[in-house]
Amino acid sequence: MLTVREYQRKFRNKLNINVDWKAPKILLKENQETLLIAADRSGLFFGITNMEFPEYARTHEVRILATKMRLKIFDPYLFLMYCDYRYATVMAVNGRGPDTDELKRLEAATIPFKGQGLPVTRNLKYERMRLEARVQRKLEMDLRYPEPTTEPDIKVEPQELLPSRRTDKK
Repeated sequence: MLTVREYQRKFRNKLNINVDWKAPKILLKENQETLLIAADRSGLFFGITNMEFPEYARTHEVRILATKMRLKIFDPYLFLMYCDYRYATVMAVNGRGPDTDELKRLEAATIPFKGQGLPVTRNLKYERMRLEARVQRKLEMDLRYPEPTTEPDIKVEPQELLPSRRTDKK
């Protein structure tokens, strides 16, 4: 996890927009860590996703696109709208949102946004189970195929010098 100062140092000269680094910030931790920096007072944020730069980007002038996002709160929901991608997510405290797709559609009809979409549910127990299985699989692979050590197990003694085949004629 990077600090705000580390984000600024890493991305300041690579962003496609000018960012006010003194504006309020939120750290969003989903699949990837994203620093959200307020762009105005109506919920517009610029998202900077933490990433490792390839070698080319370290040595050449490259621009990273900051994602435009809008955050809105309509109790009990938090909306994240990805402006450039025409994509939105709705979040509620676990257990406080509707359970079925039909209830989700009815609840979505009360929200003051227009657009087409489908209800999608995250199954947190299933996600945790998949993550644990992935970690277990990696541990098993590490045990099967350990990293080679820097010191070889077999030491090779230098061979004795072979007698020269050259014959000296007298």
